[in-house]
Amino acid sequence: MKTPRVCLVDWLDSSGASGWQLIEDAAVMEPDPCTSVGFVIAETEDRLTLLQSFTNRKATAKAKDMGDHALTIPKCSITRVVVLRKA
Repeated sequence: MKTPRVCLVDWLDSSGASGWQLIEDAAVMEPDPCTSVGFVIAETEDRLTLLQSFTNRKATAKAKDMGDHALTIPKCSITRVVVLRKA
């Protein structure tokens, strides 16, 4: 695999709280805005998958491309994608 494109992705994550809290406080909770940057290794109509780190350096003849810290974000949660480096 050639080195994938690198993107900055702004997205909304679910928010929550544990323990007892006032209902009026829980009723006004909002999603948490997040920003992730990574190598785009997969994209479908409904999701985008990023890797924090990527290597295509083969340690052995049987080695495969490898990645670290995968994150799949539902596209309905994505608010912006900026391509930082093309594939």
